[in-house]
Amino acid sequence: MHRQLSFAEARRRGPRIAVLPDAARVEERLGRLARERGFVPGRVAYSLAELGRELIREAQRAGACPEVASPFALELALRQAAREHSPGPYFGIRNHAGYARALGDLLAALTEGLLEPVELAALDVPERPVAVGRTLIAARAALDRAALVDPHQALRLAVEHLERGGPLPSELARAAEVEFEGVLDWTPLRLRLATALAARLRVRIRLPWSAGRPELTESLDPVLRAIEKLPEPAPELALFDPAEGSPLLPFLRRLFAPEGPPAAAPVALLECASPPAQAREIARSCAALIRRGAAPDGIGIAARSLGNGVAEEIGAALHRLGVPFRERRGRPAVQASPVRLALSILELVDQDFPREPLIDLLCSRLLWLAEDSDRLPPQALARVLRQSHVRDDATAGGYAAALAALSARLLRQERDAEPVAETSRRVQRIVNELRRLPAQASLREHGAALLGLLAHWGLWRRLRAPEPVEAGHALQRAAAAALARDQAAARALEQACAGLARAAARLGEVRLSRAEFAQLLSQALSDASLPGSGARGAAVQLLELRELPGRTFQHLFVAGLVDGELPARPPVDALLSDDERRAINRGARRPVFRVPADSAEAALLPPRQAEEPLLFHLALCSAQSSVSLLWPRADSQGRDLLASPFAEEAIRALGQKPEALPLLAIPAPFACADASELLTRAALDAFADPAYRITPPADAVAARGLAAAVAASPLAVRFHRIARAAAAERERVRAFVGEIPPGRFSGQLSGAALDHARAAFAFGEEAPLSAHQLEDHATCAFRTLGKRLLHIEVDDRDDAELGARERGTLLHRCLEKFFRRMRDEARLPFRGTAEEIALLREIAGAEMDAFAEEQHVGHRALWELKRIELLERLVAVVESEREATPLELERSFGFDDEDSWPALRIGDVHVRGIVDRIDRLPDGTLLVLDYKSGRLTTLSPRVKAEALLAPEFQLVLYAEMVRQRYPLARVDAAYVSLRDARRTATLRDNGIDPAALPLAAAVQDRVSRMRSGYFAVRPLTCDYCDLKPVCRLVALPTDPEENGGEVPRA
Repeated sequence: MHRQLSFAEARRRGPRIAVLPDAARVEERLGRLARERGFVPGRVAYSLAELGRELIREAQRAGACPEVASPFALELALRQAAREHSPGPYFGIRNHAGYARALGDLLAALTEGLLEPVELAALDVPERPVAVGRTLIAARAALDRAALVDPHQALRLAVEHLERGGPLPSELARAAEVEFEGVLDWTPLRLRLATALAARLRVRIRLPWSAGRPELTESLDPVLRAIEKLPEPAPELALFDPAEGSPLLPFLRRLFAPEGPPAAAPVALLECASPPAQAREIARSCAALIRRGAAPDGIGIAARSLGNGVAEEIGAALHRLGVPFRERRGRPAVQASPVRLALSILELVDQDFPREPLIDLLCSRLLWLAEDSDRLPPQALARVLRQSHVRDDATAGGYAAALAALSARLLRQERDAEPVAETSRRVQRIVNELRRLPAQASLREHGAALLGLLAHWGLWRRLRAPEPVEAGHALQRAAAAALARDQAAARALEQACAGLARAAARLGEVRLSRAEFAQLLSQALSDASLPGSGARGAAVQLLELRELPGRTFQHLFVAGLVDGELPARPPVDALLSDDERRAINRGARRPVFRVPADSAEAALLPPRQAEEPLLFHLALCSAQSSVSLLWPRADSQGRDLLASPFAEEAIRALGQKPEALPLLAIPAPFACADASELLTRAALDAFADPAYRITPPADAVAARGLAAAVAASPLAVRFHRIARAAAAERERVRAFVGEIPPGRFSGQLSGAALDHARAAFAFGEEAPLSAHQLEDHATCAFRTLGKRLLHIEVDDRDDAELGARERGTLLHRCLEKFFRRMRDEARLPFRGTAEEIALLREIAGAEMDAFAEEQHVGHRALWELKRIELLERLVAVVESEREATPLELERSFGFDDEDSWPALRIGDVHVRGIVDRIDRLPDGTLLVLDYKSGRLTTLSPRVKAEALLAPEFQLVLYAEMVRQRYPLARVDAAYVSLRDARRTATLRDNGIDPAALPLAAAVQDRVSRMRSGYFAVRPLTCDYCDLKPVCRLVALPTDPEENGGEVPRA
């Protein structure tokens, strides 16, 4: 007989609320319901985090849960406990920032596993878990004293309050049922939460289940067993096939199945050349889909992790093609420029202001450090500081002493020292302001001082005033995006300083050193994220693989199927080993940690690694029309990569080989995704020299047709600009390989530049020519352009040792002083006696002392060692010069002083130089000797016929000067290797008569080229060239064997 239901038995009426893993899936659920119904009343979905917050708020209203500690308060509590309560095995790392972070992760894991630190410390487990349990007890005690609780413990207290009959949040109280969907990670605390809710209303847990495929069910088996063991009322369990209804159903069911035939499906397997090529292929495919009518928000791009530059690389490729994209995950705040600047300021003070970081500060575009009276640009300050060879403000008197010494050296050389004076003033001003940052202070005082200094230096003003941009819409957008990013980073910096100050006030103020504050601030900012980038709607979604289950996309791209990335490597616990975690599980007699299980512990939770196949499978289930799986063959350094086992599984399931995409940075015309790519392709095919292309040249007719079509389109103006630039680049290449003479873009000056060159290379009495200038031009004319006309200088950063140039100058001085003393005292020829060697040591020691006062000689300790080495080298050189009779020492010619000989005249060209030594040999020959620091093996080829005048001019010029001075004398010349203490063969030993060489014609030819503005990049060698960073063609191959064979040029 039918009976009427009681109110208690009647099914509750009300909405069904879904609990989803994250806010993105809640947003998608709401969007779908809005499209279906037009209006969505009330709450229909929570994220797991939102559900937890609602339960915690309800428990707090009832007084069952204290205030939840902020991330800053939790960080301070863990730090204090780590430093004061870490005896035993963790004592040595108690001050490390990573230790406190690892303690926080362990505390969260313990709470999710329903194990209190007190219980952990009482278990019969190894020493390390007990010690870390005691440390966590101290952290919890610090929070208790401040009436705070960590977030995971707050959730546990809220669940316990619910179990005691506490009220539900109002929206949950009106619901008929709650359904957990897409939640794969069921910790003991989450299961307890679902059970507590099941006692009050209907709860269903929906789990994906692919029967017959253990790899896809291994990670869910323990959850099923745990739910089945729950006492009533328990959550209902609903298993569903995630592939059901998918157009990829045959393929998805074949994936990870032990056997079966291959299944055809709209799945593309793409093997790319490199990670950048992978990103470009994804961007081009997305652009093509959108052109064919696909909705941008129906396209998803996923990777196992978006860290390590993956998101930036893919985002940049999408941005280049104008594809709108959205990435919910914001960049870490600690990587933004304002944050790095603030942290570097704190490091500067504690490291005694090292030079290069100080230069970075002085050159920062985020600050206004110059005052009205300052004139030098930042790069000039950097050059002066490097010329001073200062290391920091604590070594050898610091900046004041180093800059004063540099000023004195410049004054002795009669050079302007005002830039040094201004640099000294500005550096001392900055250093003094930085020293005002407190060495010991509370967190509030530290934060206020740092923010106040940044405000004084104009950081906030710079971030409020966008820089003027006049280079087009794209650059303006990029500048605006960068400004917004920096503004968000500055807000994160302010919030971190304020949050740490509030947390310290709550937990109890302590005084910290500047370094400790920097460590805390860095850790706090590493946990902070900037707002997500990209468009808010109608945009391609960029997400991690874990975010895909439960979502739907028409087209899905899964990138980075590389071994070690997908499946991801198992996480490593920084504090406890797997054996120790197993011991804790056994001691607690329940699964607290997810650890690798062995045969004796099959009931334990499986490792995270077991989730990887399921995540991959569920990600593919989210695609409704097509899937593209991509992986690179090599990394960005060219090292080979192995494809992921999941890629191999997809190849097996499809029964087809992957498509190996060639290295094609510029797509073919039909594959170009935007105007920029089309312009690039048209320019490449129309203007590029086939000999220097990586890919085969296009058909000439097709290339001309494409160029004509682009030239007749709205892109004509840009194409003409590209044509001019391409013509210039082609001229450079052809001039470099000698096909054509240099032009205006390849080293041939004209107009006003040529007039300036003629004046600069007049080489009259006021500014004579030198051998070094001739040799530079003969080696590579571009060196003359860079050094003599453009005045490019290279900063010397060798601060620890005596520089090579200074070393050579010092050895020259010592030898010149010694031989001059011997000559003046009529003690020549040199015999090599002990008295003469003692005199050499005396003279060299005095010269080295004087040199050290005048020049930078590096670190004092290294200088003392270098002195000994140089003195022994001098002794060896002098001993090798027995019976030498110097006639002239350091003989200058062409200089404006009384002792100098007149300049060497070659036509209208005046030449000057300094001859190191002129010896008179027993047969009356005058031997010109020039000291060189190189080895004999490198000097000997320079005195052979094939090297003279091409590019070696020095010995020939000096020999000609002596021949004109002594017209009746027989003249010869050689080099002296100061390193090997030996002479090279003389010119005459090599069968060369210096008087017979066509010196005048060679000099006139070189000078005429300089005066005519000829400065082509045609190097005989690029060794020891300082201009490599600014040289366009330094490494271009000219040998057909090097560029892949000769290709006919159009």
